[in-house]
Amino acid sequence: MRLKEAGSDRDAFTIDELNKLLASSVFSDMDRPAPGRGEAAFWGPLLALYSGARRADLASLQVKNVDDVEGVPCFTFEEDKIIGKRLKTLTAIRTVPIHPQLIELGWLRYVDDVRRRDGVDAWLFAPVSPQASGMLKAWTKWFGRYLRSVGITDRRKVFHSFRHSFKDALRAADVSEDLNDALLGQKNSSVGRSYGAKQKSGAKDIVRRFGIERLKSAVYAVTYEGLRLSEVKSVSK
Repeated sequence: MRLKEAGSDRDAFTIDELNKLLASSVFSDMDRPAPGRGEAAFWGPLLALYSGARRADLASLQVKNVDDVEGVPCFTFEEDKIIGKRLKTLTAIRTVPIHPQLIELGWLRYVDDVRRRDGVDAWLFAPVSPQASGMLKAWTKWFGRYLRSVGITDRRKVFHSFRHSFKDALRAADVSEDLNDALLGQKNSSVGRSYGAKQKSGAKDIVRRFGIERLKSAVYAVTYEGLRLSEVKSVSK
């Protein structure tokens, strides 16, 4: 059964909260606590902040889901029920350009490291992948505890808050609501927006509808004024 999008009981992070998180040991000292499941502790929050992806979207990423689309580095979020990859809604099947800040932090180098070591079909976060039963749920509980440990005490602030932050950042950049919804894999129920080319189930359909340059411009326009990233250190950086 497909589930509905999380409701309004979650809220976007403030810049002060994000800076508290990024100043913590996982991001500034390359600390990898065991419950954080290796590189998922570091990359999961950053990827969500700059792509708006759900936790399950990110946990389901394989090396082959990070590739160039018309010359633009992109995520492709897609399903493969045979190996347990299932997205929350049909609209979650999509292609999203990779924000340049992630590239600067070393994301593509991390993907290349996994590719060389394990091949194109490898999970990028194997300890929380769909084939690691129950581990994503446990990871999410750890992340909630980690937020509280670094001083983010508002219970409305959880991993899903990154998704709210990204959506707000797209709005602040004057990205149209239909494109905003498409990048986040959300269904817009507006009758007017249901006209035109019908959405298909492939991850590249979003490229057909909006064009890669428009997708790229929207994602690249996302900024978080006052965010301090200078001390963030990844193993791959």
